[in-house]
Amino acid sequence: MLYMAFFYVYIEAIKIIVPGIIAFIAGIVIASRGNRKKNAKARFYSVYFPIFKLIEPHLYKRITHDDALKIINEVNQLIDEHYELFDPSCLYAFKYFRNDLLTKGTINENYYDSFCRLIERDYDSLVKVLNLPRRTLFYKIYTNHYRKKPKIIVDEALQKITVGFFVLSGLLFLIIISKLIIDFIEQVSILFYNNI
Repeated sequence: MLYMAFFYVYIEAIKIIVPGIIAFIAGIVIASRGNRKKNAKARFYSVYFPIFKLIEPHLYKRITHDDALKIINEVNQLIDEHYELFDPSCLYAFKYFRNDLLTKGTINENYYDSFCRLIERDYDSLVKVLNLPRRTLFYKIYTNHYRKKPKIIVDEALQKITVGFFVLSGLLFLIIISKLIIDFIEQVSILFYNNI
């Protein structure tokens, strides 16, 4: 009989501890979002917004040698001031674009497109984190801000489907876990009360 009393105390402790752990994890997630937004804001306004504003008229388009030199000079200045805020893959693509232009004197479209793609990717992700207005698919198509039209449409559709899938999966997981916990507690309670 003493064994069952300890078991009952154990079940009551689980009822108290599990919601506490869930609240603790939720608190950490919520607190980290504020820090993430702070870092995203610094990256956006110091690096990606000025670069995107500079290259947006030329995004995925042929650019002149003078425009390319202007972009290189501005980005070099931003790298000197805010190196730590740049994504390494973006720096890598920019260095290829810059070095090819400065050594050969010609613009390699592949290097420039890679640089545009990475700037656009980081710009869009930071805009999303900061809850700023996003460029829609129709805007990108209207302004020709894409490398390949079918690819951008498929990418946008897959992104929406993937997000929906993960949200639905997360909700189903939480429902199943909570149902299992409730069933377990009910079964233990029934066993306990039947043995008393």
